Amino acid sequence: PRKQKRDSTSQAGPSNLQSAASDLIQRSKNTTTFKDLDFVKNGHNLNIVYQQYFSKEEADQIFDELEREIEYFPSEMATVFIYNKRYSVSRKVSAYGDKNLTYTFSGNTVPTKPLIPILTKILIEANKFLKEGSFNYVLINRYKDGYDKIGSHKDNEKDMDSESAIVTFSFGAERTMIFKRPNFDSVKIPLKNGSVLVMNPPTNEFWFHEIPREKNIKDVHISLTFRKNLSEKSEC
Repeated sequence: PRKQKRDSTSQAGPSNLQSAASDLIQRSKNTTTFKDLDFVKNGHNLNIVYQQYFSKEEADQIFDELEREIEYFPSEMATVFIYNKRYSVSRKVSAYGDKNLTYTFSGNTVPTKPLIPILTKILIEANKFLKEGSFNYVLINRYKDGYDKIGSHKDNEKDMDSESAIVTFSFGAERTMIFKRPNFDSVKIPLKNGSVLVMNPPTNEFWFHEIPREKNIKDVHISLTFRKNLSEKSEC
């Protein structure tokens, strides 16, 4: 079929998401090359890709549906363990995925909820950034405003496949993700409404990332982070 030209500001809508994703990825024997992207940073073991994926109209519709449909964990389940003390996190957290998967972070193990249609739809898009296989898990963080944040960390939990890319879609208010590594300059990425950020290995082995407090942000930001979860399944 004839290849459609796309300029650097074009945005992929539902009708052409599959063809757009095919245009973005050229597969070779050992590497995957991303083209026509808003941002690519690949050096010093920082291998990340950033792109505006959904139009504003599409992203707003997805955001509204997420606000209606997502069920978040109660506050006692959304905690972190720091210096031998447990703290509640201000942001809301949830996890959806295959049956009987769990997610362990900072000494806290949470169960997954069954995938719902809106998450399945976005998971299909996330899978297009994988070289092989598919995601089976999504972690959802809801930041009510700029006072909600997540501290500097690595996504290196033992339950997760360290050899797989991590794909994060952002909806709602724009926030900033900062990548940090000792003796290197920080890298800031704007998490815009409808954007996708792909973190490829070995990024999490060497770099920390965070979403800092931004007091000027007054509105909600929702992130959907798709992972390959390797936790054992057990039938109840």
